[in-house]
Amino acid sequence: MTAAASRSYPERFQGWRAYCLGLLALLALCFPGVCAAADPANVMIVFDASGSMWAKFKNEKQSKLALTRSALRDALPRLHKDTRVGLSAFGHRRTNDCTDFEILEPLAALDAARIAAATDRLNPKGRTPLALAIKESMEELGRAAGGSIVLIHDDPDNCQQDPCAAAAEGNKAPPGIAIHLVSVGMKAEDAQRLACVARTTGGKLYDAQTPTELVTAVSDALIAASSTTVPSPRPAARDHQRTVKPGLYLTAVLSAGGEKLDVPVRWRVARASDGTIIYQGENVALSLFDMPSGRYDIEAQWGLVSAKQTVNVDMSATQQVAMVLNGGTIRLAAIAARGAMSGPAPIFAISKPFAGSGGASTSRPGDPLIIIRAPQSEIALPSGPYVVSLTHGL
Repeated sequence: MTAAASRSYPERFQGWRAYCLGLLALLALCFPGVCAAADPANVMIVFDASGSMWAKFKNEKQSKLALTRSALRDALPRLHKDTRVGLSAFGHRRTNDCTDFEILEPLAALDAARIAAATDRLNPKGRTPLALAIKESMEELGRAAGGSIVLIHDDPDNCQQDPCAAAAEGNKAPPGIAIHLVSVGMKAEDAQRLACVARTTGGKLYDAQTPTELVTAVSDALIAASSTTVPSPRPAARDHQRTVKPGLYLTAVLSAGGEKLDVPVRWRVARASDGTIIYQGENVALSLFDMPSGRYDIEAQWGLVSAKQTVNVDMSATQQVAMVLNGGTIRLAAIAARGAMSGPAPIFAISKPFAGSGGASTSRPGDPLIIIRAPQSEIALPSGPYVVSLTHGL
């Protein structure tokens, strides 16, 4: 058994995770005179309606189709009401047809009932043209000034096309379009072969192997997609100084000089003098305007990594602050050396190394920082050495 890469959260953090999901649905809190500025996001859902969606998870009575419909119906109301959502599908009209792709609902202000009703009408029967679905969906979002795709599927492309090449080709021209994959009950090797679709476009891969994981994956993918806002048209160079509004612009990076995080970060901005909270909430980046000049304590947190900084703010100027979280991500996966893994989910434990004599680190694990019962997980951790342990059965 070997350790490799992936997805979930520890059981003891489930309450915290549910709280964060609720905050993500709000996108931002706006106080009088202080507001996070962002355009609504565009999200195109691509629904696999190929014949294999009638299959079932092991020991489950409902089909993957029914469970996916239900997960989508539950997750959509959590998105911000201004999010523009569209729905497309493939394999729902004809058998043995690799051109069977259709935009069922064009991008429009979120109407969860409308999207759910459209999925209820799907009757899976065809093949899985993933590359075509990616190409057509990226073109549709390109015409709408960008956005993100949530591709829900249970099989690799069986139309002799390359989804990774389609994603890379579609992402050559701006605006960049992130593709988040929700793989439903797929073989581990097939899911990992498609990870390049998410990696190439800046999206994420969610590998759902149980009905419970499917609910979580659909919700997380939609929230990740809706947190990516549509960029406003760039002003001409001569107008730049006039059109950029004075204010405080906050972003987060894992390390100094690294790329800006494109995932929701928990922000807290308070007056340094008396601790009065000016802003607290979740957002990818944060823009604050029209608050008094002065000293402010700024905190940014993602997962187990965080940063604090006190900033002298001059609201007559444009200030950009990148919060350095001094961390990284670790991706884990449990893979059987031979055959399929069975029984309860494996357990990962992540610990700091035990300090030996003289304070030197050893290979022995100290007390666990986090315990995860899942075949895959991805976690943000502060920089430093860690000991990862995997237990499955005996």
